[in-house]
Amino acid sequence: QAYGDALHDLGDYAAERGLKIVIENFGFTSEQINRVLDIANHPAVGTLYDPCNYYRHGEDPLAALKNLGQRVYYCHLKDAYFPYPARSPESLSLTSSGQVQPWWWIRPLGEGNIDWGPILSTLATFYEGYLCIEHDIRDTVMRGTRIGIEYIRRLAVEYDIEIEDMPR
Repeated sequence: QAYGDALHDLGDYAAERGLKIVIENFGFTSEQINRVLDIANHPAVGTLYDPCNYYRHGEDPLAALKNLGQRVYYCHLKDAYFPYPARSPESLSLTSSGQVQPWWWIRPLGEGNIDWGPILSTLATFYEGYLCIEHDIRDTVMRGTRIGIEYIRRLAVEYDIEIEDMPR
């Protein structure tokens, strides 16, 4: 309740300045995000949709997107490869000794387990914001970003999705 109430107040502040506030789904299900947004009850408060975060916590990213719908105000796109079942949010960040885990599971778009075509097709029905390629591995950020851009271009053609201002 307190989180939603605080977001409502932030929504007032943001709206006065022509801004929006978003909640990222790191560790939250789409149902939990919707509950917080229901409490916040403010048009300037929505969610940052990150399909990879839903996927790695065991929620189908496309189902999450459909559940959130118009509440998606921003997107992070990264892929992941998990050769094992989804794990709890806590186990993805720290080892048993409390050390931060390397993010070896992150992959460039199209090189992981996420089915991006249906996600991008669904987003195209209502979302008009940015698609932010999020590649979190410093040593391969340029390669991962280039691969992601090319992958989105191919899917846009394959699924007949219009994407404006794609960099060349």
